[in-house]
Amino acid sequence: MKANGHGSPAPRRPGFTWLCAFAPWILLVTFITFGLHLRLVGGEWPDAEWKSLHFNFEEHLRLRLHQLVLEAALLFAGGAALPLWLVFLCFRSFRLSAREHGTQVLTAVLGWCALFAAVMLAPSKYLAWFLA
Repeated sequence: MKANGHGSPAPRRPGFTWLCAFAPWILLVTFITFGLHLRLVGGEWPDAEWKSLHFNFEEHLRLRLHQLVLEAALLFAGGAALPLWLVFLCFRSFRLSAREHGTQVLTAVLGWCALFAAVMLAPSKYLAWFLA
C-alpha cells in the first residue's frame, strides 16, 4: 500500500531540504542588504551604538525590522538548518537522490564560504557595530 492510499507514490517535498541548503545564501543576502540599508539611512557607518545614527522614528522601525529578519536568518542558518536537513533525510518523503543531496551540501558549503568572504571584506566600522 502506498503512502496516500490511492496506489500512487507519496509526493516528494524537496523544497524543505533545499531551504536548509540555501540558508547561508539567505543569510548572506540579508547581511548585505542590512548593511546597505544602514548605510543609506544613516549616511555613514555607525559607531558602536544605535544612538550615533540620526533618523526619524519610521526609519528606526524599518531598520529594527530588518535587524530582526537578519537575526532570524542567522539563527536558522547557524543553528537550525543543518540539524533540520539531517532530520529531513530520515523521512523517505523528503529524500532525493544522492546526487541532489550532494548538490545541496555543495550549495551550503559554498554559501558559508561566500558569507565568510563577505564578513571579511565588510567595512570595519560596520562589522564592529554589527558585532557590538
